[in-house]
This record gives sequence, C-alpha cells and structure tokens, in this order.
Amino acid sequence: MEALGVVANVIAVVDLSAKLAALCGEYINKARNATKDIERLKNESEALAKNITQVRDLLGNKNDKDEGHKRQLKASAEFHDDVTECEERLELLVTKLDPGSNPSRMKMLGKSLKWPFSGKEVMDNVESLRRWREAFATALQVDQLRIAVRMDDDLDMRNLPEAKGAHFDAYDQEKEPFCHEETRKDLLRQINDWVDDPNGKCLFWLRGLAGTGKSTISRTVARNFAERDQLAASFFFNRTVEGRNNARLFATTIARDFTRRVPQLRDRILAVVKEDPELAGTILRTQFKKLVLEPLQHLTMKGPLTPTIVIVIDALDECDSETTDLKFDRSRMVVSLLANLATITGVKVRVFLTSRPELPIRLGFRDDVSQDSHQDVALHDIPDAVIASDIRFFINSQLDVTRSLYRIPPSWPGANKIGKLVEISVPLFIYAATICRFLMDKRKPFPPQKRLDSLLSHTKRAKTGIEKTYKPILEQLLLGVDEFEQEDLIQQFRKVVGTIILLADPLPMASLCKLLQSDPEEVEYFLGSFHSVLNIPDDVQSTQSIKLFHLSFREYLLDNSAGNKQFWVEQDRKHNELFELCVQVMTAGEGRDFYLRKDICSLDDPGVLCEDVDEEVVRRSIPRHLEYACLYWFYHLKNSQEPTDDETKVLRFLKSHYVHWLEAMSWLGRIEQAFEAVVALDDIFRPLGSTTSDFIVDARQFLTQHKQAITVAPCQTYVSALLFSPLSSAVRQQFWYEVPEWVARAPDLD
Repeated sequence: MEALGVVANVIAVVDLSAKLAALCGEYINKARNATKDIERLKNESEALAKNITQVRDLLGNKNDKDEGHKRQLKASAEFHDDVTECEERLELLVTKLDPGSNPSRMKMLGKSLKWPFSGKEVMDNVESLRRWREAFATALQVDQLRIAVRMDDDLDMRNLPEAKGAHFDAYDQEKEPFCHEETRKDLLRQINDWVDDPNGKCLFWLRGLAGTGKSTISRTVARNFAERDQLAASFFFNRTVEGRNNARLFATTIARDFTRRVPQLRDRILAVVKEDPELAGTILRTQFKKLVLEPLQHLTMKGPLTPTIVIVIDALDECDSETTDLKFDRSRMVVSLLANLATITGVKVRVFLTSRPELPIRLGFRDDVSQDSHQDVALHDIPDAVIASDIRFFINSQLDVTRSLYRIPPSWPGANKIGKLVEISVPLFIYAATICRFLMDKRKPFPPQKRLDSLLSHTKRAKTGIEKTYKPILEQLLLGVDEFEQEDLIQQFRKVVGTIILLADPLPMASLCKLLQSDPEEVEYFLGSFHSVLNIPDDVQSTQSIKLFHLSFREYLLDNSAGNKQFWVEQDRKHNELFELCVQVMTAGEGRDFYLRKDICSLDDPGVLCEDVDEEVVRRSIPRHLEYACLYWFYHLKNSQEPTDDETKVLRFLKSHYVHWLEAMSWLGRIEQAFEAVVALDDIFRPLGSTTSDFIVDARQFLTQHKQAITVAPCQTYVSALLFSPLSSAVRQQFWYEVPEWVARAPDLD
C-alpha cells in the first residue's frame, strides 16, 4: 500500500495514543487502585504518541498533494499492518477507559474511578505498544535514511545533464510515427534475429538516403525492445534541436537512460558522478568511458543465459562535426566509442544505429570498427519491389483515413493513381508521408481529389525525389493569386518558414510570434498551408514547438540549386535577421513587457542563490522568446555571412546589456554557454583592434574572473563582480550605475 493509504491510520494512532495518555492521567488522579499499572500504560502511550507523530509529520496529512514524497517513505508504508493493529488495540483501550464511550465499564466510587485492567492485561498491552513503537522508530529511521539518500542522488543527477527529447519515448517524440504493422516486416525480423542471436555482432548500422524512413524504423525498434524490457538507452539526434544536434550530452543522456532502464547500473553511475561532479564537462571519450563503458563492464545480470540489452542511436549524421578534421569528427568518434562495447562480457550489448552514409561515419566503420563487430544494411539496396509493397500498404492505410474524413467513395482514387503514387514515392517514404498529410489536411481550399490530380501533374516536371516531394506543395501557396500578392506571400514565407527552419531550437507558436514581432493570428493563418511539412500544434497558445516533419524540407529550402528559386531561403541573410530580432527582444522597447534588466526576477535580494529560486519564477520572468534570444543571439551572429559587419550593433548591445545578459544566463543555468560565446566573440573581433574588440576583451576577463560567483548567485553580477573588478575595467566603468546604493565604499583594486 502506498504512503497515502497509511496516513489515515497513522493520524488515528496519533489521536488515540494521545487520548489514552490523557485518560491514564485522569485515572491516576481519580482511581484508588493500580497506580503503578496506570503509570506504565500512560508512559508507554505518551512515548508511542511522540514517535508516531514524527512518522505522521514525514508522511504528511490527508490533504497533502505531494504523492511523490509519500511514495519515498516506503518503509513506513510497509508497516501498514502494524499501524492497523495498533489502531485497533488503542480503540479497545480507549473505549474501555472512557466513561463517555462506555459508562458501564466505569464505576464511580464517590469521586473515584475504578481501574478496569488486571496487572497481566496492563503488561500485555504495554508490551504490545512498545513493540509497535519500536517498529515505527525503525520505519522512521529507514525512511529518513532513504530520503537523505534520494536527496543525495538527486543532487548527483543534476551533474548528469541530458538532452531534452532525445529518448524515443520523450514527450517531444509523441507524435512521431512508427512503422505500419504491414511494412518493413523483413527488415524488423532481421533486426530481431540479430539481437536474439547469441553470436550476433555488437553494432548494426542501418544506412540510407534522406527520406527513406530510417528514424521511423529506429522508433519502432526502440519501442519493440522496450516492450521486451531489453532497451537500455536511446538517443535520437536532430540537427534542428538544441542538445540533440551535437555530442556534448550524448554520453550523459545515455547514462541517464541507463539509470532508469537498467536498475543494476544506477548506483555505479551515481558513484562515478559523485566522485567527479565535473565529469559532464570533460572530453567525450572520458565521459563515454566513465559513464557508459566501465559501468557496463562491471555489469553482471543473473540468468541461465547471458541477457541482451539494446541501445538505439538514430540520425548520427545530424550530429555536428565541430571540426573540419575528419579524424576528430564527432559522428566518427561516436562510432569509434560504440565499437568498444563489443568487449563487454557480463551482458550482451547490441547497438542499433542509423544514419545517412556520410563520409566521416563511413570512415569510422571502415577504419575504427572491426569487421567482426558490426554489420550493416543499406535501405537503398533493398529491392524496389519490397519497398514498393511497403509504401503501397502505407498509402492505402492513409487513403482510408482521408476517405473517411471527407466521406469520399471507396473507389477513389483508383488503382491507377495509387500505382502512380507508389511509383513516384519509391524509395522515399517521406514523399508518401508528405503527400498523404497534404491530402488529409482540411485547411486546404481544394478537395483531396483535386489536390491529388494537381500533385500528379506537377511531379512529372520534378528533377529529384526531394523536389517532387516539396515543390508541388509549395506551389499550391501561389495558386490563383496575382504577381504582387505572390511577392507578398513569398516574403511572408521567408520571414516565417525561413525562421522556423533556421532556429537553433524550435519554438512554440506564441513564442515564435513574439520573436518575429508578428500578429499570432496572421502567422497561424499563414502556417495553415504547411501542415503537411511542418508539425504545427492546433492551439496557438500550446507550449509544444513547431517542428519539421523531416530535415529534407530544410535542406530543400536552403539549396539554391534545387529548382526552388522562388522559395529559396538565403541562409546567411536570414541568420543576420534573426540576430537583429534577438537583440531587439532583449532590449527595452515600446510594447515589450519582457526584456533584459537588472534583477530580472524582481527578487530584491542580491545574495539570493540560484538553487533557492523556483524554476517557475524564472520562467515567468524570462519567457520562452526572451530565453531564446539570450541563448542564441550569438549563434545567429556567427552564422551570418560576415559577423564583423554587425560590429556597431554588437558593441551597442554589450554596452547596454552585457551584465543583464550574464544575470539572465545564470538564471537559465547557461553561464558556461555565455562564456563560450564571449570567447568566440573575442576570436572574431580581436583582429579588428577596434573599440568593440577592446570592450570584448575586458568582457571576457570580467566573466573569467567572476564566473563562479555569478553562477551561484546571479545578482552578484552587480555587487561582488563589479565591486571587485579593477578600476580600469571597461565593464565596471560602463555598468557602475547598477551597483546598489547601499554600498558605502568600493574597494580600490588598482
């Protein structure tokens, strides 16, 4: 029984034991017999009352909503039978002693009461109460220890950051598809056989071109082995999502998944983190060795056969290389690290990995992985007849839904048109999925029959698979509008959709509109035409982000040679626009309720620590669009065509809001990211030898000197950081007005 079930019994025992002690006190004063027996029972009931009150305080009262805390008190809950028996015994004792409850049990002799128990009955009751009291004391000690251990573990887990949404079953993955039950049957059977084969190779590399369905297969594989309790971890890379677009959180996220899915690994991983709290900031090889490889090397799972665990890694090609040197490419390094898992003996480890056949990954499997420890399958090598059969099943299932939505006769669209859809889709599942979403979309002005005919006619002119996937859908936007309106629509497309595909991290609709400084209703209406290529929440106020269904849509729009001149998004220019929008969001202006300023959380306490402020307070003070601007203004600056062209804007922002930005980044837990940005700014602007570069050099020194203090207490930016900077510091001189008035005299550090 959970803690909530025992709370009512504990409260009853508290009340009854206190009442029993009070009744015993009354008998001591008024009874003429058995004084020593009464004292014994009174003392034991008082001790019990004191002890059980502590248990009650830990468990909470009936109205306590903190069910998670109650569940942690497992030991007390396990003593439910003792609590129930104790309650029943106390009720009997109180009933026998209380004249109001049972007057026939009491005999008044003048003003005296007669004690109703024999000496043996008292001793039996005292012994029972003592036994229960000791049991409750043990429960109390065990639970307090468990709470302390859990709190300690929670602190350690904070030093094990994970990439949000990287797991196959994460909330952000909820709407992502799985394989239709009639598709990919041979491939999924091959993967199952590989896992079940006691002599199977450690790595299974599924490679394929964009749009061939790799991620859908990965999700299906992860789900299938999770249902078999064999999935140990999963990581789904995504080039457009912060945290999932590089390998910085790869090892720590895998380790976090281990602690949830393989309980035998939890204590060892937590011990490693406790021993080295800074492990998450070390190089990838060290992280992987300490958090993944070595825990698995020490893992021994009991059973007649050596059990098998599965790790699923998807879209490794979407991991940022972080270097131009192929030897140190991050995706290649991940392949090399995963190959080490073939040495594990206490448990069989199987790693299922998907990617495009990019050069660094191919080199990794060729040069860094033994041929004995991996096998690979190329989706584009699967016979077209097999792929066509799978796509036909998929299209037919989706057309069933479309016919139902629009009440279209079952004869539509006919075998001939279905055959054409299958023919032009092979081998791209993404084409079939995109077209089916397009036909299903009720926001379109034309019925599905007309849409399908238009698409089939457009695809004849397309040169590539990706072009035939997206060009017909984009051209629907311009149907029936004159030349001037077309230009407006294309500009709006580049503003809204161009932003969505280049964001460093996806944003919800409301936050996107605030970043763009656009009317939400207009943006929502405009995006209504793109539900087949963008995953857009129905509610404009939803906290769910707008995301691409597939990375190939982004690649198509950014490719100037892809036959989409009208809809081409000029990447450098768009990044520059986003940099300027971020700066505008962070800077005070008309109609802006949220912007960077001193004490942004309105705490009025320069000494308050980050850990003492509720996350909700930070979220209210730094809403999502402002958070995005703080985190990624530099990302967009460095990806613009020539960052130094914005020198004046950068200097103006830093001189107006540098310390305010540091405070906000501290509240967001991203001071390390701020430091990296300042270092990169220094690298970009120092060669100019300008006023801007001089200020950035000082800004770097300022943060280097005071990073620890600002990390722990963000508002110390305006106190200790400014106070203990040299008088010659440009940052100190620029922001001295932010030092609190109560500072009587500043130290002279020059």
